[in-house]
Amino acid sequence: HHPTPLIGMATTLQSAAAAANERSSHDTGCAEGGPQDEVSSGGSPHGVACTAKADPAVTAYAQWLADSLAENRAREADLAREISAVREAAAVGAAALVELRAAVQSQLESMAKQLGRLEQDLEA
Repeated sequence: HHPTPLIGMATTLQSAAAAANERSSHDTGCAEGGPQDEVSSGGSPHGVACTAKADPAVTAYAQWLADSLAENRAREADLAREISAVREAAAVGAAALVELRAAVQSQLESMAKQLGRLEQDLEA
């Protein structure tokens, strides 16, 4: 399986979403141990809750792209199995054809000998 440009794009989008989320956290003071922790742990009620998140459109697109790529990989694996089965069936068919050809060839040779004898009998 070869990496595709889409996989790189999905990784880049997910990284960008994570970086945007991290920047938003730092810009609003929403870091681990920051004001949002004071509010959630019963600290000062005047603390600022962290509401900044990565752009939902970018996050949704990155998730869709990752899901699509996973589905594509699954379809690719299914198709590879089907191709393998078809190749195996073709090999079995080719082997049977070779056997049939050998059987028919011996029959043709036998008939040619019989025809030759009949010709000699008719000439005599």
